[in-house]
Amino acid sequence: MKRILIVLACMVIPLFTGCELTFSSVDNLMKPPKLTEEQNRIDAALRDSVGDAINLVYPKTGDYKSAFIVENIDDEDSTEAIVFYKTNAGTGSVRMNILDQQNGEWVSVWDNTTVNGTEIEKVSFIKTGGRVYLVLGVNVASASDKTLIIYEYAQRVLKQVFTTTCANFAVYDLNDDGNEEIITLTHTMLSDTKKETTAQLYSLYQEECRQLSQTRMDEEVSSYVNIFPGKLPDGTPALFLDTQQGADQYGTEILTAVNNRLQNPILMYGLKEKTYRYAGLSSMKGENESYLVPQTITLPGYSEAAVAEQPYLINWYQYDSKTQSLTAQDTTYTNYVLGYSFKIPEKWLDSGEGQITAKRNATNNELTFFIYHGDLKNEAETLLKIRPFSRSSLDQDTSLPYGYTMLGSNGQMVYAYNLKVTHSEFDLTPNEVQQLFSILQ
Repeated sequence: MKRILIVLACMVIPLFTGCELTFSSVDNLMKPPKLTEEQNRIDAALRDSVGDAINLVYPKTGDYKSAFIVENIDDEDSTEAIVFYKTNAGTGSVRMNILDQQNGEWVSVWDNTTVNGTEIEKVSFIKTGGRVYLVLGVNVASASDKTLIIYEYAQRVLKQVFTTTCANFAVYDLNDDGNEEIITLTHTMLSDTKKETTAQLYSLYQEECRQLSQTRMDEEVSSYVNIFPGKLPDGTPALFLDTQQGADQYGTEILTAVNNRLQNPILMYGLKEKTYRYAGLSSMKGENESYLVPQTITLPGYSEAAVAEQPYLINWYQYDSKTQSLTAQDTTYTNYVLGYSFKIPEKWLDSGEGQITAKRNATNNELTFFIYHGDLKNEAETLLKIRPFSRSSLDQDTSLPYGYTMLGSNGQMVYAYNLKVTHSEFDLTPNEVQQLFSILQ
């Protein structure tokens, strides 16, 4: 595995670890970042034009998360600045200001409101046919749907090219034609109890946004929490969409566009249940821009235990377009909060149903793997213990307790293992432990 993406939101961390944030720490996390020198100049020019009674607005997701987006969006050589803000008085709608450079100084040249939105979801740009389009997602804090707006800026005038309502969207060259497309995800209520969810593929050409195709999505999905542009193992461009279904279940769908026809192979081939897992687990980037889809596995002895009380393994699957199936790649114990992953050795996986299990100690965060004999209290045949230590808790020479060997460190944490011998076929060597362990990046 190339790397693990650490994507657990703080709101789901307590489910697994008991970690909590104080109100003061949350407040600190939400403070806007300090402006750079260039941003300060843009900010001063903005306030010269619209006044000081404003608050900057930051896009929530996407590649552009600054309130100041500097990009060349017209046919001039110089760059422009796009700034989102709200006035302290008024309706609370987000406004967008475009500033251009004149004689080396920033000057506001366009100011407009953004269709009654109170938040900027994300910002993207599409450059095609010698034109630059601004793709903007706007929403109201209390609403789940977003308004997608596409603008073109020319001759210092911002012109709206297209708008629609959707649950989420992505900008990506999905059909592999060298130009980026817009992919929208839409919920449509057919009745009070029945919902239809579809994905649409749009292409921009000379100020026209044309729908190329659409496909059916899982109607049980309530929201799309992650959208990752990537590729299938055969090189086909694909979108990997992590979905939420209810309060504590995630899944993944995949979109491709073969000959401009959108396809959802997870739904087409009845694979969606194989992607189900606990909330908070994201798809993972693997080799060659492909993504792996996680599925949680309950360990032996925990079938009746609450989710928060049990460790679990993760099966990582990759979609194979040749066999139209999800094929297993790795099985890991991954602790996102403590920052490490341990790949389960093949001889443990092939040991037969219910022979290897694990237990974690809530006091010192130690994880113990042992041979299971029907009782979680019976750890007589312990195979391996993995334990993280905070560097501050160790002596100055970072000496570890007796029996523990260092696996690695990320600066803040020191990871160590205690290897046991059971004289069974499940025993590991120190070299195997080192190879199976990895620190999350």
